Amino acid sequence: MSEGCTMIKRSSIENFLPEETPTRFIIVSNRLPVTFSRKDEETLKAEEGKGLPKFVLKPSSGGLIAGVMGLTIPYVWVGWLGQGSGSLSDFEKAELKQQIEKEFGYIPVFVPDDVADLYYNTFSNQVLWPIFHYRPFNQEANNQKSWQAYQTANKLFADAILDVYKDGDAVWIHDYQLMLVSQFLRQKQPTINIGFFLHIPFPSSELFRTLPQRRDLLDSLLDCSLLGFHTFDYCQHFVSTTQRVMLDAEATSTGIACRGRQSVVSAFPIGIDPQHWTKLLDLQETKDLITKYSEQFKGVHLVIGVDRVDYTKGLLLKMRMVEAFLKKYPQMKQKFVLYQVGVPSRIDVKEYQELTDDLHRLVGEINGRYATMEWMPIHYINRPVSPIELCASYATADACVVTSVRDGMNLVALEYVASQRDRHGQLVLSEFAGAAMLMPGAFLINPWNIEESADILYHALQVKGTEEGNMKHRRNYAIVHKNTAANWGKTFTDALLKVPTLMVTQFTEQETMTKQTLLTSFRNATGERFFFLDYDGTLTQIVKEPSLASPKPKLLSLLKKLAALDRTRVFIVSGRDRETLGNWFKDVPVGLVAEHGIVFRDSPINPIIQASASSTNLNSTIDSNNSLSEGLSSSSSSSESSDSTSSASSTSSSNANSWRPLLDAIDLSWMDVLLPLLTSASEHTPGSFVEQKPTSLCFHYRQSPLEFGARQAAELRFNLSAKAATLPVEVISGKFVIEVRLKGVNKGVMLRKLLSLYANSHSKTQAPTPIPEDAVPLSIPPTITPTSEEASMVQPMSVPPTAPLPRSASGSAFSASGSSSVSGSPSIFSPLAEQLLQPDDFVICCGDDRTDEDMFEFVNALPSEITLTVIVGSSPSQARARVENPSKLCNFLLELVRHEEGAKSGVELYGEATGTFTPVGSPCLTSIAPHQRPAVIVGGAQRSGSSASAESKSGLSASSTSADEEFAAPARRGFVPAFRITGKSSSEKHGHDHAHAHAHKKNHKENRANLSNSSEAAESSLSASESEGHATVEGEDALSEEDSDSDTGIFTQAKGNTDFRRIESGSIGPHY
Repeated sequence: MSEGCTMIKRSSIENFLPEETPTRFIIVSNRLPVTFSRKDEETLKAEEGKGLPKFVLKPSSGGLIAGVMGLTIPYVWVGWLGQGSGSLSDFEKAELKQQIEKEFGYIPVFVPDDVADLYYNTFSNQVLWPIFHYRPFNQEANNQKSWQAYQTANKLFADAILDVYKDGDAVWIHDYQLMLVSQFLRQKQPTINIGFFLHIPFPSSELFRTLPQRRDLLDSLLDCSLLGFHTFDYCQHFVSTTQRVMLDAEATSTGIACRGRQSVVSAFPIGIDPQHWTKLLDLQETKDLITKYSEQFKGVHLVIGVDRVDYTKGLLLKMRMVEAFLKKYPQMKQKFVLYQVGVPSRIDVKEYQELTDDLHRLVGEINGRYATMEWMPIHYINRPVSPIELCASYATADACVVTSVRDGMNLVALEYVASQRDRHGQLVLSEFAGAAMLMPGAFLINPWNIEESADILYHALQVKGTEEGNMKHRRNYAIVHKNTAANWGKTFTDALLKVPTLMVTQFTEQETMTKQTLLTSFRNATGERFFFLDYDGTLTQIVKEPSLASPKPKLLSLLKKLAALDRTRVFIVSGRDRETLGNWFKDVPVGLVAEHGIVFRDSPINPIIQASASSTNLNSTIDSNNSLSEGLSSSSSSSESSDSTSSASSTSSSNANSWRPLLDAIDLSWMDVLLPLLTSASEHTPGSFVEQKPTSLCFHYRQSPLEFGARQAAELRFNLSAKAATLPVEVISGKFVIEVRLKGVNKGVMLRKLLSLYANSHSKTQAPTPIPEDAVPLSIPPTITPTSEEASMVQPMSVPPTAPLPRSASGSAFSASGSSSVSGSPSIFSPLAEQLLQPDDFVICCGDDRTDEDMFEFVNALPSEITLTVIVGSSPSQARARVENPSKLCNFLLELVRHEEGAKSGVELYGEATGTFTPVGSPCLTSIAPHQRPAVIVGGAQRSGSSASAESKSGLSASSTSADEEFAAPARRGFVPAFRITGKSSSEKHGHDHAHAHAHKKNHKENRANLSNSSEAAESSLSASESEGHATVEGEDALSEEDSDSDTGIFTQAKGNTDFRRIESGSIGPHY
């Protein structure tokens, strides 16, 4: 981190609303709602020279079109024109595209015909369509050639979208033919807001997992901000499938999170335009047909069915049901007619041809068995019918039968209800159609149960015209008029606007921020400085056995130093139990938050809660005689009890050594329900174990075989999520751990409560401690000149500005972009921050996994001028900065300590940072070339007595050896210094070598002792390295070269003289 990390520009998310409303939507579907045909040769010849177009365009209709037409936000539609459009010449394509854009405002996608055949007819309809409808896919069709065509077509759609995309647009993609489009869009426009709606069912994981391309399809869908399905069943199938296929996927309260991306998953049942059918009913032509049909079928129970000839519609089952109906209820002979419209579909596909043949044969058999001269039980129409004819048929029928074996929604059921304005017919609906979840007055059937379905059909015909039948119709009719296509479109688009573009995900727009800016921000915070630090994976490396992760002396020393700084409050925030944390940090004056925020222990030297506020409820302590709540056993250790006893004489000390609850009542009865699941998983997973904490349960599998452990964890997570659906808990995934914890109990809630306690117990009117004028960075930089040899390899550091760094009125730091942060401005200081913090405070929050994202989300809601969130490691995160590993973070914290300690003794810091920040989402910090690493100039500690005077008079320069030796030694250590210090010649300095080294060592040890009285055992000693001509920090603060964050030196300057000393940065900081 001390080299640099990446600060991220991120649009503020407030109540899940974007900053600006999109200028328009880009609707994307497989087919454009328009058909084209070429004018015949005779017409073209007659119109020659008149400038008329060559093509005839006709608008299409459908549920999607009705839904889109209701949008109030401007939109543009992107889609394919169908087979044949890809064979047009380039000139004809351009002419047709221009004509479509002019007449409709649509954007056509031209897919080559050979690609279109493989993409649409082969992969989409013979692979995806069957599997999504619970049938095995065609294995011959699922080949590399068809899959590549599917990818190519989706890429063409994405390119067409990007051609018209403007900043602020939202993209809404439709259906299974375009499941890869979102991936291609996200690659080119990482911040684009994408919604996807599936118009067919989403199958259970057992079916979907048979697809070889399952990961590619799911990974692309997870690039969408919002995923919509017809029913909640389909949503659950998608979430469970994703959890089982993508081992790092995790179900959330709003959808699914995977690889740092979070997608909202929700049900949006599509509707129809009921006014369209009402208008058709009022047409005279329709009324005449209704009169005709009523007379034709007088005295007969007319039942209508309208389906595409598709194996998903259960047409053969419907015919078998009619056969069983006539056999079981012989009195219905000559009093019952099924009017079945079978619209031909995919007539060039062998499977559909066989279905059509079987259907015709079965209809013939039934009619041949039961028909008479005057009556035929089944009227089968194997062609499309006009809207008016269809509306009249709907209006005349006593009942409508839908026998789909798997259907996304089935709009026929809705159309029938809308057309039954006056007759109140009954709806017999398959429970496997999505509409079954929407129509409360329907008679539901299992079409596979033929006998029962026949009984239900008979009952439906008997209740028509009764109060029961009228009530059922009214309920259905109300739903149809409420859940319209227009409302569906508006509901989805509104939801898409309320979903953040990227909820936990990648950030691309970044601004470079230097280490100097961070240090200045920390120092310029004239108010309180808060550190909220996760432990495992953040301050120390993750270990296989959690009990072996106790802090090392070096880390304890660093935390002591950090906590000892003025106006600085340090909290270790962990999911570990209070007893473990209390024992590990019993001698460290930091605050502790245990069990993800259930309890906390205040700092003894700089507490959050003042002694005067000890009467508050949250200040009540937890001891062996007082549990947190009923069912929550005490976990106070003997050491904690002794701490409380020994500090009874001091209220503040007693409070600091006592654990306090951050929650009131907690119900832990859920543990008995879920513990057997974790225990069973552990018994079947070698190397795993279950950890039972006071308020949570953990399944650890770090020592299990990698892939097997991940699969077992994914299965456990799925089972826990299902079992915990009605319990007050949530299931979260960490690094090789699955944890079940109380819902709403997380580090983000904890952090807000701690800051609220601080705000309530401290006077908000206290004036912040001002920064002395001499604390402003040096305005005149030292002279730095590269050698001729170095100049050939690197560029010299640009001369910094001579004016002091600007400061706001309150003394707060610069913003990341370098502009003044104007901390007191209401425009940047949010109401939430006003309640909890002062504009001159500073909050830094560091973590490494999913459990820390709650902290990041809360802190990111505060003004960025006073906050910093840091993710440790390579996991994607919503944190604004990243650092490679715990070692780097600890070095960064140590640098802040050194910076602050130096400031106490008159040390001044100047210069640019040694590197840029790594974007969140990048795997690690990038290396910086030597010429990009300008030195950091720090004012040296003030000296007293003869040593300082002697140094001033002698004019000692940066080295006690020759200049050649000075630069040769660092080179042997693996780096090339960027600059040389100008000063007196080595011959003039040579006589002072030993005196210089001894004086520097003595003064350094004196100053360090004064700056950190609480950690004398951990203090390092400074020795002079005579052979290499530069000082080196030794002892526990020594940092190995492999862990060094910077290869450049750090230069020190004593105020009031021209003495410069060079210290290797490889010798600074503890080795973590």
